[in-house]
Amino acid sequence: MAHKESVHPDDHRAPARSHESFPKTQDAIRDDDRLLAALCYASQIVAPLLVPAIVLLVEHYRRRSFVRYHAVQSLALTLALAVVLATIPVSTLVVQVLPIVGTLISLVVFCLMPVAGLAVLVMYLFYTVEAFKGRRFTVPLLTDFLEAQGMVSTQP
Repeated sequence: MAHKESVHPDDHRAPARSHESFPKTQDAIRDDDRLLAALCYASQIVAPLLVPAIVLLVEHYRRRSFVRYHAVQSLALTLALAVVLATIPVSTLVVQVLPIVGTLISLVVFCLMPVAGLAVLVMYLFYTVEAFKGRRFTVPLLTDFLEAQGMVSTQP
């Protein structure tokens, strides 16, 4: 006599699925991943460091490689730009010690600062769009440094 498996009517368990049928949640890029990655860059214009820091503090998003990649990259990019922005005025003051050349260099730097600010704005907007498209792009010099430090991986 063959044994039949009885199913209790109150048993609401889902049928067992094979391992292959589950989506690869760690590798698949979802819409919310793309949105959070884009916000990591877009938020740097309004509230620097806030969204990437939150993403890296929340365990659920920290485990998502695409979101973590863009959060770390945007955080490092903002910190690198902050260092550059802090050193430009200090170095301009130091150069002003030189009589005529120092004044000319300071004037050129003063005139180029709005252009540099606009370039940074365009860069963040470009990176926002690229992240929203689901692309894992590299920032020249920075991504190589982050990858060498083991902070990001360019491989999905």
